[in-house]
Amino acid sequence: KSAKKKTAKKKTAKKKTAKKKSAAKKKTAAKKKTAAKKKSAAKKKSAAKKKSAAKKSAAKKSATKTSKKKKKKKKEQSPDEAILADVLRCQRLGDFETAHRHLAAFKERYKKDLRYWVYLGNLERAAGNRKKALDAFRAALRRDRAYVDALWWRAELHLSHPDKPELKDARQCLNQIVSTCGRKRDPESLAWTNKAKDRLKFCESRRYALDSRKALTSKGGPSKSQLKKAHRLLQKALKAYEEDPRNHMSLGSVELMLGNPDAAVDHCQRAIELNPGYARAYLVLGHAYRELGKLRLSVDSYLECIEQDTYQRDTAEAWKFRREVEHELAQVRRKVFATLARRAGDDGEVEPLELAGLKVQLSVLEGVDVSAADLALDEHGHYALTGYGERSTLRAVAGPEGLVVERV
Repeated sequence: KSAKKKTAKKKTAKKKTAKKKSAAKKKTAAKKKTAAKKKSAAKKKSAAKKKSAAKKSAAKKSATKTSKKKKKKKKEQSPDEAILADVLRCQRLGDFETAHRHLAAFKERYKKDLRYWVYLGNLERAAGNRKKALDAFRAALRRDRAYVDALWWRAELHLSHPDKPELKDARQCLNQIVSTCGRKRDPESLAWTNKAKDRLKFCESRRYALDSRKALTSKGGPSKSQLKKAHRLLQKALKAYEEDPRNHMSLGSVELMLGNPDAAVDHCQRAIELNPGYARAYLVLGHAYRELGKLRLSVDSYLECIEQDTYQRDTAEAWKFRREVEHELAQVRRKVFATLARRAGDDGEVEPLELAGLKVQLSVLEGVDVSAADLALDEHGHYALTGYGERSTLRAVAGPEGLVVERV
């Protein structure tokens, strides 16, 4: 029996050792597999990094090549173009004497080049010498009647007249460009044709706009019939050429005089879209917002007019109306404070708690369309007004020193 027990024990011990060996083998195999996976993942990552680095280096090489090409092109700029570039640079800086010296050097080297007369005309125009500029363009056209650059810049000179644009002369030059380039099919001629046609539409629009100005500048102010006539003419001007911000501003002003402040706001906003620095459009927009009772937006428009008015043409008027609207806003603020605090107002009477009126006053103060509102009584016996707009919620409370309005 003891021998049998010993043999059984030996067998069980052998089985246990065999199990341990198989478990160890499995562990080593699993470790080898994980190590192999890690190695493959590391190889993939390194390959991806190498690819990205190769792409970056290729992009850098291409960028350097393009920059080198650009530099070469700049270096390879012809002498005549270099002189003309110097002329433009001096003209932008207002150094007209140096610009004239560069042009004189250009004329000495390139006597038959008609660009001299065009650049001279633009230089004289920038210096404020309209007659000399016109003489320069005429000199270029005497040498070549179909010289498109001279025709274009002469038309621009006629359109830029400070008192009254010379529309007839400008149209004549632009029509000559269309007749010269319209039959050709090369890209440059097509571009000139489209450019001239677009400018002809602008001339037609300016004609209607100038006629409307005559109707608006009558003695004693325009009558209702004259306002309607100006309205029709400005609509025709916009139909001919929609992208002139002056026509949108003028039509907005006429709409305001006809009693349509909503339409005036639309036209002024369109004028500002076309020219974000248009101070007069901000001024008329402030008037329109004031008519609609949107005093906060009116003040903001007047302040923007003051900021954008670099020539100080409308600044005094904008400051005047801004002070008036600020005074009106202060009155509304005091009124809302007295109503919520249940105190007597400026007239010595306590305002009734009318939710509709408070809602309108809150929208006036903050420039937000309040669609709904409610009132709640606080622990101090004052009322808190909550207004709900499309994008924000406003809360007005009677504080110890005045009305407090915050966005929740």
